[in-house]
Amino acid sequence: AAHSSAGGLLRANLPSFRQHGVRQISLAGHPDGHPALDREAGATEAVLLEKAGLLLQEGFDVAVTSQFCLDGSRLVSWLRRTRRSLLALRLQLLGTSAGSSGKVSFHVGVPGPTPPMRLARIAEICDVPGSSLKAGNGAAGAQDGPRTVSGPSAFVAQASNGLEDANSGKEAQQQQQPREILMALAEYC
Repeated sequence: AAHSSAGGLLRANLPSFRQHGVRQISLAGHPDGHPALDREAGATEAVLLEKAGLLLQEGFDVAVTSQFCLDGSRLVSWLRRTRRSLLALRLQLLGTSAGSSGKVSFHVGVPGPTPPMRLARIAEICDVPGSSLKAGNGAAGAQDGPRTVSGPSAFVAQASNGLEDANSGKEAQQQQQPREILMALAEYC
């Protein structure tokens, strides 16, 4: 059967997921806003919360996997806001004694080592705004040549800028390994 939305697909298939032992379902997160919703942050978050609420009420764990984002500070803001909203929703639906079901986790999409021009094409195909590429403040700068390969270092540095360590209250050190910083982003925000 055809479905007009991912939410409709989820509703229709929940019994099948349960029957086959599925415990966690991943949902797409859009740090730049969903293109079909005119990138409006509130509308994008409302759709995500609707799908997550359905899954949490049915006892599934939810993993939100972000579409890759080219602006590290935008990603951090989105993670903080979305995590806060999802945790409040989980608490509202399941209370404090949710037990082992109804977990919420995040996975962050990070631009990998790619020549800037190719990354811009991939961003266009995936409908990810490429303004940070043009501005030179994201994963790769406009000053890079077409054959230059940029890794995630600039993005991770931008994303970690101002990120506070949850335990000590001190700013995260930029000399940390990218993996540690991204783990902190997903867990702390």
